[in-house]
Amino acid sequence: MSKRRRHAQKQTDYSHIEWLKHRTGYPTPEERKLIIQMRDELTAEILKLMLARIAPDSPQARELERKYGPQEMEWVRKKLDKTMELPTILAED
Repeated sequence: MSKRRRHAQKQTDYSHIEWLKHRTGYPTPEERKLIIQMRDELTAEILKLMLARIAPDSPQARELERKYGPQEMEWVRKKLDKTMELPTILAED
């Protein structure tokens, strides 16, 4: 019986997005689509680490920061924090 390897999904290279280099003004519609796609991928990766209870200073987290950059990591972390804030059901008197 032969062992078959699953094909790894190709990772999109986002280094060519010009807006990420200077972060001024507003990105073009094409760049905006790529930025949204990149942030969605990064969000999924961070959520996987969180669910697996892998520390933020782990080699996997450092690899994500190297790949996506510290600014994008911080943006996604803030977005996740904001999303996970739940309003209190009971108001204080």
